[in-house]
Amino acid sequence: MCPSCAAKRGAIFGALLREEVIGEVGHCLWTFTMPKLLRPFFLHRRGLLGPLCQAAWDTAAQLIAEAAGTDLRPAWWPPCPPRRRISGGIPSCTPWHRAEALRGSEGIWEERFERVYGFWRGFVDDIVYRYSDCGLFEAGFARVYCDACKSEFLVAFSCQARGFCPSCSAKRTAIFGALLVDEILEDVPHSMWSFTVPKMLRPYFLHHRELLGKLCVAAWGTVRELMAEAADEEGGFRPGMVAVVHTAGDFLGWHPHAHAIISRGGWTRDGDWVPVPYVDMRAAELLFRHKIFAMLKKEGLLSDERIKLMLSWRHSVFRSMPSPGGSRRRNQRDRPGFDDEDSGLAPYRAWLVGI
Repeated sequence: MCPSCAAKRGAIFGALLREEVIGEVGHCLWTFTMPKLLRPFFLHRRGLLGPLCQAAWDTAAQLIAEAAGTDLRPAWWPPCPPRRRISGGIPSCTPWHRAEALRGSEGIWEERFERVYGFWRGFVDDIVYRYSDCGLFEAGFARVYCDACKSEFLVAFSCQARGFCPSCSAKRTAIFGALLVDEILEDVPHSMWSFTVPKMLRPYFLHHRELLGKLCVAAWGTVRELMAEAADEEGGFRPGMVAVVHTAGDFLGWHPHAHAIISRGGWTRDGDWVPVPYVDMRAAELLFRHKIFAMLKKEGLLSDERIKLMLSWRHSVFRSMPSPGGSRRRNQRDRPGFDDEDSGLAPYRAWLVGI
């Protein structure tokens, strides 16, 4: 249906034929047709299209065998090709080889990397091993059979590793996105917020990974209290929020922060929707800072002296704010009839743009 996607699939399939299927021998193109009188049968019984290819294959095989005077069979490409190829090895120039090299890094991790990236976590071994076997038929596969066209193909098992395998990560992202859209997010305006902490506090989250979950809890408490205050609602007011923790920045340095999709409003105890146009971003930063300080102090990681020092800073390095990219801001300024400078809502520009 889509010409762009169809062209892309055609190019990929053509490259697959040239590189992995067709051998370096002579080839020719055959066309198999039928009279108009028989075509309605294939229109109303699509299951006959598979046997049509099988009949073409039998015809070519029999004619070529008779012409060659021997019992040989020509090569052909079935109508439902295998989804993945069988790999005979891992070339040293591919990311797979670098994944294999990680297997020997446990011995030097403590000396070279632990100070910067934290202690070696045992589940990393399992993720690397599974990634090395991802998509290989030797590691297991499923056989898919089509009752309609009677064709079949094999699908190699994937590693389903989180964050390491690009193929499986992309699939998990697509599935989770569909789950959010179809089953979780209500049909109300939303925006994305980011919650970050200053560099002085990030080592605590590096060496105590259990604090990453409490980072999201602090973000949720900040959103819930500010939304309830902005909506002028008492207890029972609850906004919607889906949060995810990221532990690296743009340059893969340690940078724990949370991104969240948050509804621009909330629901009362009776289930009534109350919209909230905007909240005070400065108040959000101060409240989030207070919750992080209280959490780290309760864990015995932050002293009163350190808290007093950070409170004396001129600028709060905590961030609790909507965070779309610059292009989205430019697109919003280009919207007809929107004058953010004259409206006095420039600090909430991102908040006014729904996702």
